[in-house]
Amino acid sequence: MPVERALIDLEHGPLIRVLLSPHSSRPHSDPVEGWALIDTGAKASGVHAALATHALGWQVKGAVELHTPGTTSEAVPIYDGGFKLIKDGSLVDMDLVGLNLGYRAGDADVILILGRDFLQDKTFSYDGRKSEWTLHW
Repeated sequence: MPVERALIDLEHGPLIRVLLSPHSSRPHSDPVEGWALIDTGAKASGVHAALATHALGWQVKGAVELHTPGTTSEAVPIYDGGFKLIKDGSLVDMDLVGLNLGYRAGDADVILILGRDFLQDKTFSYDGRKSEWTLHW
């Protein structure tokens, strides 16, 4: 059973390093490395939409209504994406909604939000006293 454990970034929350692969139609494009924020309040996982479309060439496969606190719902694209958890090399293939992310956290951009659809078959522990989190799967 793989385990990921890390300190909590006190400004941004629990971050895990990921690698996004370009669409097969772009064989000469480089993968993009960055952070994924683990967000237990998010129902669906999402990717920075501009990155998915422009840098990686991912195709939109549909749309879904996104509801966020304090805003009205809006239609956002759904991508059939894939990413790799860098520490253990696990490849994850799942639908990702398009979000406006791309903010900086330390040495890299936050390019993914990992929501409850990602966490549904894992155990996530958040220890505020030790400022660390653990993910088991």
